[in-house]
Amino acid sequence: MSVSERSVGVCIVISVAAFVVSGSLLLRSVGPDLFHSSPITLNSVGGKPVRVQFVGESLCPDCAAYTTKVLEPIFSSGLKDLIELDYVGWGNAKNNSGEVECQHGPRECDLNIALNCAQQLSKSQEDFFDFLYCLEREAFSSTGTEVLQTCSNSGRLSEKALRECSTGKLGAVTAPLSGSCSHARNCHHHAVPSLAVRSL
Repeated sequence: MSVSERSVGVCIVISVAAFVVSGSLLLRSVGPDLFHSSPITLNSVGGKPVRVQFVGESLCPDCAAYTTKVLEPIFSSGLKDLIELDYVGWGNAKNNSGEVECQHGPRECDLNIALNCAQQLSKSQEDFFDFLYCLEREAFSSTGTEVLQTCSNSGRLSEKALRECSTGKLGAVTAPLSGSCSHARNCHHHAVPSLAVRSL
């Protein structure tokens, strides 16, 4: 299988993952002998995962919906082994002469930095996704402090390390890096959420 065929195959898997997962649950509820198929594995799509670059931002209803309704079924199933998630916490922010302005205000900027720090600090993409999923669910109704407290536990991260990163030099670096990715490293987008599938 060629690289392009594998990328297309995994892209299709990602696009219909929520449908596949919900459909399989429905079939199981009807009866175990009604339908049988081989599981989707790395071997079945060419042996290598693909990078899924997700340009998003906190406090964005569409990004939250994509995370909780599409990506979550992937990460709660074996399909997560098919991808390497690269989250870019920048979205529609703008860098005006070194001053970052976020679409949803300063709180979004703070949470975007926390997301970028969490990705740097996480020991696995599963840990990072648990943090992302938690933040997308909690950010609309909780304060920034409450979100970091709750979601650092969900993502098996050190809250202290996350805060130190978010307010320190590493956090200060993640925002410009994410911005340069969004605008220079083949991350061009017109709206968020924006996804790109690339071979590793």
